[in-house]
Formats: sequence, C-alpha cells, structure tokens
Amino acid sequence: MNSENQLLNQELHARPGINFSVPSCWIHVLLQRPDSQASPEPMLRDLLGREPSFESPESGDRYRFMQDGSRLLGLELHTESYALTMVEAGQADALFSRPLSEQLSAPFLQRMHEDLITGLRIEVVDVSVLAGEDEYLWAQRQLDGAQLVGGWMSDRHASVWTDYRPDADCLIRVLVIGHQLTPGRLGRLVHRLSDIDDYRIMAQRGLPVAQGLMRELNEVEPRLDAVMALLAREPGASQQEELLTEITRISARVEHMIARSAYRFSASRAYAAIVEQRFKAVGEEVQQGHLRLTIFLKKTLGPAMRTCEAAEQRAQSIAERISRAAHVLNTMVDLQNKRQNQSILRSMEQQARMQVTLQMAVEGLSIVAISYYGTGLVNYLLKSAAALGLPVDAALYTGLSIPLVVLVTWFGVRLAKKKLKLLR
Repeated sequence: MNSENQLLNQELHARPGINFSVPSCWIHVLLQRPDSQASPEPMLRDLLGREPSFESPESGDRYRFMQDGSRLLGLELHTESYALTMVEAGQADALFSRPLSEQLSAPFLQRMHEDLITGLRIEVVDVSVLAGEDEYLWAQRQLDGAQLVGGWMSDRHASVWTDYRPDADCLIRVLVIGHQLTPGRLGRLVHRLSDIDDYRIMAQRGLPVAQGLMRELNEVEPRLDAVMALLAREPGASQQEELLTEITRISARVEHMIARSAYRFSASRAYAAIVEQRFKAVGEEVQQGHLRLTIFLKKTLGPAMRTCEAAEQRAQSIAERISRAAHVLNTMVDLQNKRQNQSILRSMEQQARMQVTLQMAVEGLSIVAISYYGTGLVNYLLKSAAALGLPVDAALYTGLSIPLVVLVTWFGVRLAKKKLKLLR
C-alpha cells in the first residue's frame, strides 16, 4: 500500500473518542490559531506549567488524546483554530462551582482570554442525584434560574440543558443528565456538542464579512446604475471613454470583494454543513415541550448563512451586470468605429474617383500636347522638303497629318500605360 492510501486509511482512526464515566466535568475551548503552521507546544506548556511529557502533535497528526495525571486531554489542530478538551471526575453536589483558576494554569488562562473563540463547560451527572425532582426545574436551579433550552439526546440516554450564555470566564455552561449513560456514549455526545458549538461559531464568522460586503455593494451599485443610465442615452465618443474607465474601476473593486470573501463564505458553508450533521447525530427530541437546543441554534445559524448566501449571490449578480454593461459599451464603440470606417471609406472612394478623373484629364491634355509638338515636327519636315524644291504644300500636308499624329500619340500613351501596369 502506498503512503497516500495508508494515510487515508489512518484517517479513519485519527480521531478516537474520550471515554469517561459519570459524574465528570468537561472543559472544551476553541482558540484562534495564528496560522496553519503554528505549533501548539507553547499552548501546551502554558496549560501544564511545564514541558509536556507526551509527544506534541506534528504536521499531519492533527488529533491527540493524552493522559495528564487524573485528567484526560484532547487536542485537535484545525486550519484556523486549536480545539482543546479537558475532562476529569466531577462533583455532583457542586456543579459549576469550582473556579477555573483551579483547573487551568494562569498562563493558559491569559492565553485563553486573548485567543478564545468559544468554549463550553459541561457538567455530567446521573439522573439519580435529582431524587425524583423535575429535570428542567432542577437544571434551571443549577444554572442560576435562567431560561433553558435543550431536550432528550443520544436515544434518550441523556438530557442536555443550557442557557447558552457565556459565564464570567466566557464559557457556555451545559448540564448533561445521564440516563444509564455509558462512558462511550457520553464521550460521543460531548464530542458532538463541542463540534456543534465550534463549527457554529466558525460558520457564523461569515456573517460580519457578508454584512461588510453588503455595505460595499451598496456604494458600488448606484455607480453602476448611473453608468447604465448613461449607456441608455447613447453617449458620444468622449463620454464612452469616461464610461469605460468607470466600468473598469467598478469591475476591479467588485472582483476584489468577491476574491476577498470567497474563502470565508466557502468555509462557512462547510462548517454549517458539519453543524447540520451533528444536529442529526445527537438525535435531539422534545422534552416536556421546552425549546430544543438545535432549534434554538438554527434560529441564528440559518439567517446568518442565508445572509452570506445573499451577499455572495448579490456580488456575483453585480459582477454579471458589470460584464453586460461592458459588453454594451464595447458594442457601442464597435458601431462607432464602423461608422467612422465607413465615412473614411466613402472619403477615400471620392478621392479615388477624383484622381481617376484628374488622371484622364491629364492623359487627354498630354495627348493634345504631344500631338501638337508632333504636328510641329511634321510641319518643319514639310517646310524643309519645299525648301529643297520638292512640290510639297506644307500647310496642306501638315493639316492632313494631324489626325494621324493624334492617333499614333493615343496608341503610344495606351501602350506605355499597359507596360507600367505590367511592371507593378
């Protein structure tokens, strides 16, 4: 098996789950990654307060799960972020009461507050601790009486409740009540809940980009409308040049907008698709008529994604309008050029006719002039003959020779023109 196929097969086992029993306390944070090649080792040193005793993730090894004393650590490397999960035994009688400073080192807390994108603090308890009390009311009391969302998940082996509001440590508190919840099922449920939160916030990152793009398009669109209005009035040659410059500027700006936002919108669609898959995977069901967590999240995620889609489509639509405007303007310029060319051809034709007429006139004059000089030569010859005593009437014979001289001259000019055409 070649190395590429081997890597593809290894990808099936690249993300093993974390199995942990009930009760347990989970902390999951998503941190901004400076760039796709940034190493997680500084973050791990801040977390542990020492050099890690385990092998840090290397390039291509994006998922690692490690034992650190009594707690388990899971690290995932993404293109734009780090996802870190920590789990340890929980205290069912003191939920969400342990300060985060006791669970995480001060350097890591500082880094977390600087780079945090989103985070969850999940407390998992068994249903037996409720002592028969209503689950929603008991969960509401643990979460300071807030209005909660949630319901049955994992084939009714757990109920999940949260107010989905960041606490003082900027983490969202989530309460999971297990109903014969096995460690494996718990690990899968927590993993899906953390994925939902991570990919939800990453998908919604496209919303500010879409809103900014909409504002820029609001500035560009009136300029394009003004160009189209001028095109409808059939502008002259000078205006056409100005319109072409304006269309070029608008086109460059819109193409820059599209290129700048394309990655963010594409990533948002991919993240939103993962969130939808995780919604189905948790299998949430309504419990006692309360608002489900997945429905609550869809209320914001859905409009955000539709805004991104609308902004992207609007930008593409304006780019197509610009292309059509440029085509119309180019057509106008082509027609203007054709009219100018036709005018030039007509002028050239008139000049050619004038040249032909002038040439014919010159030919006629040249024949007359040559015939005149030829007749003069004949007259001199006849006068010379009369002077020698020959019986010649110079005047009579000179007059009779004129038609012959003109005819010979005409044939001579024609022959010369034919030879010149052959030489060309």
